[in-house]
Amino acid sequence: MHKFMKYILLFAVLFLNIQCSQSSRQKQVEDYFISIFGTACTKDFVEAIVCADTITIKEQLRQSPNLINYQERNSGLTILMAIVQAQSDLFITETMSEHLFKSFQYLIHLGANVNVVNKTTKETALTIACASPNIDICYIEELIDNDASVNYEVVKYCHNVDSLKS
Repeated sequence: MHKFMKYILLFAVLFLNIQCSQSSRQKQVEDYFISIFGTACTKDFVEAIVCADTITIKEQLRQSPNLINYQERNSGLTILMAIVQAQSDLFITETMSEHLFKSFQYLIHLGANVNVVNKTTKETALTIACASPNIDICYIEELIDNDASVNYEVVKYCHNVDSLKS
């Protein structure tokens, strides 16, 4: 019985470490978005994006409709661009990556403009995605499927251009 309790205790400690690790990564991603958007995005909105909480995303956008295409003044990023950039800038777990992609799709479904041009860098969400060698191709496909403007500049930046030809 004593040995059995040790195993249960060990399992509980390992489980809590995994949970803490996931929550610290989640906080890292939330902090990333807050560092970009500051007070323009509420903490609830950022948490909803990171956790793919579509109900809260929709509610936050109902309260602040301009947020869907809000472009941060200094970085020029929109929330779509920031999601794509987070995929390449941060170490993100597979689950968090799935959540961010679900939020990305949902924002597009709600009417996020996939063709906003960053006033600072002249990039779009598509050029940012194409410029990242480790971005999941599903972001590029999702953008193109939703009428992202494809032109010479996108192909010039695209590391994944061969996979788009099929």
